[in-house]
Formats: sequence, structure tokens, C-alpha cells
Amino acid sequence: MNDILPDEVLEIYKGLEDRLSLEEFRMMLEEKIAMMGGLCDIRSASLLIAQEFGVTTFTTIEKIIEGWCDEKNGSIVSIEGHVIRIDPIREFVKWDGSPGRVANIVLSDKTGSIRVVLWDKWTDLIQDGELRLGSLLSVSGRIKEGQRGLEITANKLRLIRHDTGFEVKDCPIGDIRDGMDAISLKGKILEIGTIRTFSRKNGTTGKVATIMIGDRSGKIRVTLWDERALDVEMLSIGDSVRITNGYAKKRYNVVELYVGSHGQVELIDEDVPYEEKITPIAEIEPERFYNVVGDLIGFGPIHEFMRKDGSQGRVVKITIMDKTGKINLSLWNEQVDFIQNVDLGSTIKVTDAYAKVGLNGEIDLSVGWRSKLELLKK
Repeated sequence: MNDILPDEVLEIYKGLEDRLSLEEFRMMLEEKIAMMGGLCDIRSASLLIAQEFGVTTFTTIEKIIEGWCDEKNGSIVSIEGHVIRIDPIREFVKWDGSPGRVANIVLSDKTGSIRVVLWDKWTDLIQDGELRLGSLLSVSGRIKEGQRGLEITANKLRLIRHDTGFEVKDCPIGDIRDGMDAISLKGKILEIGTIRTFSRKNGTTGKVATIMIGDRSGKIRVTLWDERALDVEMLSIGDSVRITNGYAKKRYNVVELYVGSHGQVELIDEDVPYEEKITPIAEIEPERFYNVVGDLIGFGPIHEFMRKDGSQGRVVKITIMDKTGKINLSLWNEQVDFIQNVDLGSTIKVTDAYAKVGLNGEIDLSVGWRSKLELLKK
């Protein structure tokens, strides 16, 4: 092995120098590369050795997102990933009158994607063309909650290499997690909402529309903003679409996809397969959304209540049963009207009901505004 180790390998060795001499480290590198049959390079071998000693230089994006809490705001994280999006550099004037520059990029590893904010000198990499789609970077910086989910403000950044022929892979809907950015996916149109106009705080108006799309792995609600909202006019239920540059955020306990000016929705000549999964009642667990089919075996009186804002709400509890068990459903507000069209023994289908533990310690399904009730047999 060459006596001179690359700087990136020596940087990894720094976390091991209190446990291994440099010569011992070299020997382990040779053994690791030989054991892998030449399938890993010297850098990959050094990372594997560091992991064996419990020294992990980088974390995964998935671990950052899933382990996020307010107490971690501002903490230092280090990741490694490919650049899958580069936004334009924006120039501004700082408080002291000096010029400033900022740009956002999105990094992706095998577990997810996250936004990285580059300030001032780091934007030179974009301006000089050194940073491009497919570049593999290591980034260290402070993590915080941004307007579009978690983001890392880069303190240190190192360009590892450019991977030619790099392509952004489509993400299965079931793998989308809160905080992911620059998401590309394919799906079948299941629902199409109407275009709505709203007023922003600055006095301007905007447009918004929602669609529901699905693939083999699941389904997700997609919110389209402004110009993208107009895309619903070209869509029909059953169409297949490809969405690029979406970002995911959790709303009312469920992850949704958002597509704005950087995103795109296009029809594709492909039949994306989707099948609505029906869950047996016995397999329902709390804190998730479910689709169930069952026979109505009981319902209680309608209860009216006053909300905090002074408006009036309604709720009714019904019970359904399938071959595996029975469960209570709480129908809220407009969903209450459904019981006018059913009798005991009716077979009903419930879509997107949220499971939670009730006051009696049993799991109930909450049927709210995003849920759907269907009478299959009266």
C-alpha cells in the first residue's frame, strides 16, 4: 500500500489514533481490502474499520429525522450524501452593510434526503461549478427546524468526488418520511381536489389544490401551491404522474407531500400499480391510519359539543366487526350524517381512519375530515 495515505483517510484515522498506531491501521486497511476482494476502496475500508471500533464519523439522514426533538435544535451533525438539487444563489445585504450570499442544496443518502444551507464562501462551490448534481459531499453543521422541515447550516463542507451518470431515484411512497426534501416519485391519481384561492399575510393571493396518489407501497396526500395548483386541471382519476422536487412534512399526525415553485407534476405513459390495503381489525395498532371493512353491529347517540372557537361540533360512536374482531369508530362532524343511511348489519368501508387508544384503554378509530365512509351492502 502507498506509504502516503489520502487526507480523507487520515481524517478518519484521527478518531482511532488513541486505539491504533498508524502502522496497525495500515495493516488493517490492507486486510480489509483483501477480505473484500478489492470491492471497496481505501476510504470505504477505513470507514468500516472505524465502525468496528464504534467510531462513526457520519450519521444517516434517517437517524437525524427520526431522532429529531426541540432539544436537538442547534446541535452539530455530520452527514455524507449526493447532491440531488441545487437552488440559485441569492444575494442580500447584511445588517452591517456588507454583501451576503446564500443557497440551498439537498443531500441524499440511502436512508433519506435533507436540505443544507450554504452561506457566503460555501456558495463559491456553486458559482465556480465545482458543486453539481451527483457530487458526493461530507457536511458538518448545525441542525434546526426550517420553514420546510429540518435543515443543516453548513459549517464544514468537503467535496469527495463527482459521480458521473448519477440519477435521482424515485422514492416509494411508503418510504417517505417527515422532513425529507427533493423527493421524486411516481403514483396513480386516486383523488383530485378543487383549486382554492387564499390571501397571504403580505396581502398577495395564492392558489392551492390537493391530490391523493398511490403506488404499491402506500398512498400520500399531495398539496400543490400556486402554479402547481393549476396542474390539477390536466389530471384525471386513474392517471399516472411523476412528481419531482417535493418535500414532506407531518400534518395532523400524517406525513404529506408539498410541491411548490421548484417542483413539477407531469403525466406519464405508465400504469403505476396501486391497491387499497384492507387491514383486519385484529391487526390494528395505535398511532396509524387504516382502511377497514366490517359489519355494523351497534351505534350510540349523537353528542353535540362546543369547540374552543365557539363553533358547534358533533360526534357519534359506532361499532363494526369483521372475522377477526370488533372495534369502535368515532364519527366526527359531517361524518355523523353517514349513520342516516345505514342499518344494523350494513357492511361499510372506512378509509384513512386514525387509530388511537381511548379512555377505556381500547383502540378506537377516529373518522374525521380526511377519512372516507362507504356503504358496501345495506
